[in-house]
Amino acid sequence: MKKFTYYLSFVFLISSMLMSCKKDEQSCQDGEFSPGSEEQTDCGGVCPPCQDENDDQPIEVMLANVQGEALSFSNRELVKLPDWVLNFQNDSINVSVNFGDGDSLGARPIEVTNSSATFRGVPHSVLVEGTVLFSEINNTEQRLSGFFECKFLSDQNSLDTLIIKNGGFENIPW
Repeated sequence: MKKFTYYLSFVFLISSMLMSCKKDEQSCQDGEFSPGSEEQTDCGGVCPPCQDENDDQPIEVMLANVQGEALSFSNRELVKLPDWVLNFQNDSINVSVNFGDGDSLGARPIEVTNSSATFRGVPHSVLVEGTVLFSEINNTEQRLSGFFECKFLSDQNSLDTLIIKNGGFENIPW
């Protein structure tokens, strides 16, 4: 009976490991080239742009998962007056998030004031919740990096929520 229990545990462990390796969605950080989705391994296409080997400038990256769809944003702006406000948009979404003031690394709540979104023409001006984590503040080059998540309610229907997850920004100038 003891051997059977060990055997069953071993089968369960191996099955769990194999199931966890299943790739369900595009990842721009998996180290694998995905033809049709990426131009090179983990860059281009749906991922951040590939860096030119002769270019010493840092790559500016803005990614977010909006309503379950991974998006990259080339149209973005970060201002610091004294609050950090990140604006980003594409054809279907326009978002402003107020990260508050302060120059310390770590997590903080996203401020309600000056935070809003419009998704497919529908305004979502009520920030329900949001968190930002500053991972790097480069005052010399005036660049900010970090991660965020937030949720907005629609102005037209309180049951309509806009969820932005896995938001990441790297080397965004201010």
